[in-house]
Amino acid sequence: THTFGQYSQLQFDPNDDWSLSFGGRWDHLRIENEQRLEENVQRQNKRLDPLVPRASVLYRFNENWRGRVSYAEGYRAPQVFNEGLHLELVGGAALFTWLSEGLRSERSRSVTASLNYTSSESEDPSNVVVEYFRTDLQDPFIWSAQQELSSGIAWITKRNGGPAFVEGVNAEFQKAFGREWILQLGLTWQRARYR
Repeated sequence: THTFGQYSQLQFDPNDDWSLSFGGRWDHLRIENEQRLEENVQRQNKRLDPLVPRASVLYRFNENWRGRVSYAEGYRAPQVFNEGLHLELVGGAALFTWLSEGLRSERSRSVTASLNYTSSESEDPSNVVVEYFRTDLQDPFIWSAQQELSSGIAWITKRNGGPAFVEGVNAEFQKAFGREWILQLGLTWQRARYR
C-alpha cells in the first residue's frame, strides 16, 4: 500500500461573536496485493483519491453561552490486513479475509450541533454541554460467504453493505467546588441502524 495526502484548513473570525473553520484532506492511495490460498488466487490493484471536507461554525451568544455546528466526512479504504495480520483463528482454524470484486471505500458523513454553557463564577465554575450527533455510513464493510477448504482453512469475503447510521444525544455537566473537588456527570443516548 502506498499513501500520501495533503490537508489544509482555514480559520476565520469575522468578529468576536463568530468563528468559522473550513478544511479538507485529499489522499492518494494505491493498494497492490496478491493472495494465494491453495488453488484460489486473488490479485488486487486499486487506486483511490478521496477528498474529505470539514466545516465548523461557532457562535458566542454572550460570555456564558456558545453554539456550534460541525460537518465532517471520512473514509476507510479497503484492506485485507487487520492490525498487521491477514488471518484470524476461529475455533483453532485459520480464517483468511478476501476482498470482493468492486469493493469500494467506506464513507462517513457526520453532523454535530452543540450548546455550551460556562458559568462566569471564578470561585466555583461550572460547565454544561448538550450535543446532538449523527453519522451516516455509505458502503460499510461487512463480511459474508464464509467457505471452508478441504484443508480446514476457511476464507471469508469482505464486501460493501447497505447504508447505516448512528445518531444520539450527549450531555455533560462539570462543577468545581473550590480547588479540591470537581463533580463530572455524563450521559449518552444513541442508536445505530442499517437502513
